[in-house]
Amino acid sequence: MVLACRLGAIGEAELPCYKALCIRLQEAIKDRRELSDGYIFRLNSDLMSLVDAAQWISLERLCCPFLKFQLQAIGSDRDYWLTLQGPPGAKTIVREAFHPTR
Repeated sequence: MVLACRLGAIGEAELPCYKALCIRLQEAIKDRRELSDGYIFRLNSDLMSLVDAAQWISLERLCCPFLKFQLQAIGSDRDYWLTLQGPPGAKTIVREAFHPTR
């Protein structure tokens, strides 16, 4: 499998929404945990709703079809978890995209 983002996969009409969701997702990350094949992120629901995270996934998977996405909400916990996993090499892409200092 080729690990390359398809930069033109998100249409021009959707691009402003996608960029705004990316910024909000970065801001919502409260915690990150390393997995053998990716990362899991704890997201603050006050900064990004589950619906918005699902919308981000629906766009992100167009340009990064090699990633596996999972959203998990646990009971009454307001925060939720976003897991990004993939084949060898995908972990590096996720790490660079979601670097803690961004």
